[in-house]
Amino acid sequence: MNKSDKTCIVYWSPGFLGDDDWNLLYPEPVSLFDQSLPFKTETKEGTRNPNFFYCPSFKDLAKNTFVLKNPIAGGYEVVNNKVIPTTQRNVPAWIQHPPSMGGQTVVEYDMHYLFFSEDDIEMSLTSPWFENSPFMKYGTIVPGKLNISKWFRHINLEFNLHRNVIRFETQKDESLGYVTFNTDKQVKLVRFEMTDKLRSYSRSASNSSTWESWIPLADRYKRFMATQTNKLVLNEIKKNLVDTDTE
Repeated sequence: MNKSDKTCIVYWSPGFLGDDDWNLLYPEPVSLFDQSLPFKTETKEGTRNPNFFYCPSFKDLAKNTFVLKNPIAGGYEVVNNKVIPTTQRNVPAWIQHPPSMGGQTVVEYDMHYLFFSEDDIEMSLTSPWFENSPFMKYGTIVPGKLNISKWFRHINLEFNLHRNVIRFETQKDESLGYVTFNTDKQVKLVRFEMTDKLRSYSRSASNSSTWESWIPLADRYKRFMATQTNKLVLNEIKKNLVDTDTE
């Protein structure tokens, strides 16, 4: 089995929506396994109670789970259905839609990501379930999943605040979310540069619910593939790779 049979490429980019380039706010995501490994104890493999780092079920999951870090600390308060910064430095945040659960404000945090792959992979977004991230005192990330070979849209970091919470904070370098790729292969992240054309494809997918609402994702995937949008996206991504090592 050659190396390409054991790995799959996932292309990624910051998904900032405006004209300003916020690339400086997006460090390379690292795997949960690599982030956790420096803290591993010296339990030897093969002992009666082995370290869970040697457990295939943990290792396979953690190696294909990548951590999304917060670049800047900030404080916020919800006033009259608006998010008001309480610190001079912060990542912008706002309320995009009414609460989905009673008394729990949904805040969109201005950190967006794009992921795409030629391999048939389903990706999930969750809160950082393996860490005690400070922001989780105030709320959790709205989870979701999609097939990143059959759909191309930015993922949003949305905080579903706990009931009646109106003030919250984020800390620099804390983990805000995990993206997990459901594949038996080892995922390699390869960064690409966002272009106007790719931004247009992403916006088209994001806005599809305005002209074709309340349909299953499977139907959106079918349209995406039938119109060869997957090939258009892939061709544009490959023209704009930051890391050209895709072996």
